[in-house]
Amino acid sequence: MASVKNMKKLFTIKTKYGNQVIVVENDGKKGFIATGRDIEGVATWGRNLLEVKKMAKEAVELAIESLVLENLSAQKHPFDSHARQAA
Repeated sequence: MASVKNMKKLFTIKTKYGNQVIVVENDGKKGFIATGRDIEGVATWGRNLLEVKKMAKEAVELAIESLVLENLSAQKHPFDSHARQAA
């Protein structure tokens, strides 16, 4: 049976882009690790639950903003446009 220290718990956090679900688990030492459930690449750490939720909110918002910027950049400069110009 898994110890309580290593259990994962889901939290819903409010971001400026709507509610997002994060997975929080004890790091086994002195804090908590949060990862994004639905957004790849979101991971952060905090000393307590309040701090890890605050850090996760920031990480989720930055990840969403990065995805938006990537999509806008890809629309303005598609990868295959260089090949068409060279032809």
